[in-house]
Amino acid sequence: MVTDNYTSITNLYEPSKPLACITLGSVTKLLPTNYLNWQLQVEAFLDGYNLLKYSDGSLPASSKTITTTAETPMTTENPAYQTWRQQDRLIYGALLTTLLNEVAPWFFKQRPHTVFGPSSRTQQPVYQRQWDHHPFSKQHC
Repeated sequence: MVTDNYTSITNLYEPSKPLACITLGSVTKLLPTNYLNWQLQVEAFLDGYNLLKYSDGSLPASSKTITTTAETPMTTENPAYQTWRQQDRLIYGALLTTLLNEVAPWFFKQRPHTVFGPSSRTQQPVYQRQWDHHPFSKQHC
């Protein structure tokens, strides 16, 4: 039986902010004929886990570095950026599991944050047209 799973893992950069590690095992695999269904399922799961903000662009990445305002300014890694990046990569990995191998290279050229962005409902016909013209979409599974 396929299940979805949510666990938290330790965040080495900001220990008070654990990272969500999810699996999307019950999401329908993206096929040539089910883009809208797939998109709605993924959005619902990410929203339910409070992670949609990473893929829809509403939580932009922090700056990679921070500079202190001390007498001698120092630039260091920004822990908030590292946290954002790690969570973003965990979501990216979960999304990859919902794609057929033949679809993944094409799909991620489209920039996932624009696929799920705030205008995703208005952009859906554009992506559907692009998908309709993708060579893989002509095959029947």
